[in-house]
Amino acid sequence: MAGILRSIVQRPPGRLQMVTKGVEPLVCTDWIRHKFTKSRIPDKVFQPSPEDHEKYGGDPQQPHKLHIVTRIKSTKRRPYWEKDIIKMLGLQKVRNCFSHL
Repeated sequence: MAGILRSIVQRPPGRLQMVTKGVEPLVCTDWIRHKFTKSRIPDKVFQPSPEDHEKYGGDPQQPHKLHIVTRIKSTKRRPYWEKDIIKMLGLQKVRNCFSHL
């Protein structure tokens, strides 16, 4: 690299323009991921289904207002704010339910 710069500096100005026109950017873009994949979760998971209302009892027009939160994964190696939320919800133990109205 130093040899290339030295040869460019020592050349007359007319040749300098010819050399700089052929120089390509030295930015490496190999680390950029060019292939994007679709989500592995199917769309039907996020759609409400009447089978759920029949299974748990209730009216699809007026769904239940009860939400149950359960922690199934450990909080090890998670940020402190997520651990604080787990403590606030009272979910320190695995599979301990928290009801929210």
